[in-house]
Amino acid sequence: MEMETVRLSRIVKKFTPELYPTLKPQELETPIVLRYGLDQLEEEDAVEIVQHSICVAIGLGRHAGACCRH
Repeated sequence: MEMETVRLSRIVKKFTPELYPTLKPQELETPIVLRYGLDQLEEEDAVEIVQHSICVAIGLGRHAGACCRH
């Protein structure tokens, strides 16, 4: 399968719908490039994408990875 670009909203709706109301419209519109497409995305990876997107949205930018470390 080829790469697929989806909006963050599709990932949130499929894997973490409880977070949907907490995200701003512009965050939900963020394009996400998936190497193997949405159908091949694992839940753990989807949660990581959502976490990273939230970190970027709150202004950590390139330091977003540090925000999401356990």
